Amino acid sequence: MTASPTLPSIGIIGNVGPTATTRLYNFMIRLYQVRLGAVRNADFPRFHVHSPRPIENVRTNGDASDIYLESLLESVALLNAAGSDLITVPCNTLHRLLPSLQRVSQAPIVDMIAATAEVCLAADETQLFLLATRGTIASGLYQDAIADSRVSLQVPSEHGQQIIDGTIDEICAGLVNRDLSSLLRDVGAPSGAGIILGCTELSELASSADLESRTSPERRLYDSLRVLAETTFTMALEL
Repeated sequence: MTASPTLPSIGIIGNVGPTATTRLYNFMIRLYQVRLGAVRNADFPRFHVHSPRPIENVRTNGDASDIYLESLLESVALLNAAGSDLITVPCNTLHRLLPSLQRVSQAPIVDMIAATAEVCLAADETQLFLLATRGTIASGLYQDAIADSRVSLQVPSEHGQQIIDGTIDEICAGLVNRDLSSLLRDVGAPSGAGIILGCTELSELASSADLESRTSPERRLYDSLRVLAETTFTMALEL
């Protein structure tokens, strides 16, 4: 690949959560290597990462949206000032604030949930099971994005949600002691349903072997973080 001075600058609102931020970066690097043959430093885009003031995004139901919005607006302003051509938010829960962020940002902000829903609908799924934080489920973001009468979108029981909450905490703490198959079994995921990983931290449980695919052949898996990486990559090429 010939180095290009016109490669875009990609902004990432990081640490929401921490492992998702690093995984998104790694996905993006791999996409440039595999799709564009990137080798040298100059073959890759510039990345600007800003971590906002601490945000609780796992167990919240949105009752502190004003506080979170102020923090995220600061991140957007700084990423714009740094020259980001495109901004990503690798957190599904915080996407409920996306319209407010998009209104003030000079750079486009990628809509991860809309992109993930589009992939699911394009696959002609009729049954989906959503693994996400309480805030994401309560916000109805995926329910609204997958507003198709042909598709049944199911969410975990309270017991299942408690298991998901604990698993996300374990991932953030670097103490993962389960794989995705055991999680799906323990939360009661229907055997015939496509699975949406609607929390970016849960991407840590998905196989990283096939970075070229948005889905997993063994279990019709829709990893929102991987979709975000692919969508960001595509949008960056179009800038």
